Parts: sequence; structure tokens; C-alpha cells
Amino acid sequence: MNSKTTRCALFQEIATEIWQDIVYHHQVGVNVPEIGITKRIIAKLRHDINCGVWANHGYREDEFGSDLDIFVETTTGSFVWYALQAKVLKKDGCYHGVK
Repeated sequence: MNSKTTRCALFQEIATEIWQDIVYHHQVGVNVPEIGITKRIIAKLRHDINCGVWANHGYREDEFGSDLDIFVETTTGSFVWYALQAKVLKKDGCYHGVK
């Protein structure tokens, strides 16, 4: 399996796990905080890394809008930066804090 396929599979696995966790919590009436999701993604990436992917908490979220920064190495020493913003849909169907 090439590194691109491995990376894609890892991100798909993370997305599936996160959604299943949110659904599980919502079924019992518990809201999952965004910071918990962010930390879980970082932990999963750091634990399962077998390719050039790094994750950090977002840099100055109030200015740049990211909860999580992911850097994917495309070629040796070259990276693509993905700034992710987590928004958790609450059980009442609203995104609290979003106008």
C-alpha cells in the first residue's frame, strides 16, 4: 500500500471513529465538547502515524479560525497545511456559539 493510500485510510478511519463516538454520546443525551474531538484526532494521528502527517492544536484560533492544524508531507520537506475547525451539532440540532 502506498503512503497516499495509507494516509487516506487513516483519515477515513478517524472520521468513522469520531462520528460513531458522537452518535453514541448523543443517543444517551451527552454532548461531546469540540476540544475532546480535537484531542482525540491528535492522539490518533500521533499513535498511528506511518507517513508524513503531523497535527497540532490550531495556531491563534481567534485569528486563523482553526481548532486543529494538520500538516501532510507531499514530498520530502514539502507540506500541505489543513486548518480544521470542529463544530459539534448539539442534541437540540443547533451549533451553539455560531451566529
